[in-house]
Amino acid sequence: MKDSGSAPAQPPSSLQTTLTVLCLLLVFVFACLFFIDATSDDAYITMRYARNAAAGEGIVYNPGERVEGYSNPLWLGLLVVAATIVTLVVYVVPHSLRGSELDYRAIERGVPPEAAVATG
Repeated sequence: MKDSGSAPAQPPSSLQTTLTVLCLLLVFVFACLFFIDATSDDAYITMRYARNAAAGEGIVYNPGERVEGYSNPLWLGLLVVAATIVTLVVYVVPHSLRGSELDYRAIERGVPPEAAVATG
């Protein structure tokens, strides 16, 4: 076999790898800074639609105005599910437990549960 005279390819040095990663990171940072206003504005709009939908107002930006202004329905659906779960866990479940606790205490004292809930 004849030697073609070309040396085998050398792997990139650690300096080349580091510079490549830094250049890519710099491009990413500049891209994020360029698009940051559009991203945060769109996210706010979607979260407001999700909050209103989870509150039972429907998929609206302002309750009573039927205008479609979201650009990402899948993300909106996920946010609505998350907001509904958080609402249940934070507001509904503790109030339900508090009510049953009052009922339990009322039963122990022999007071009708309706009177215990009314008086607190």
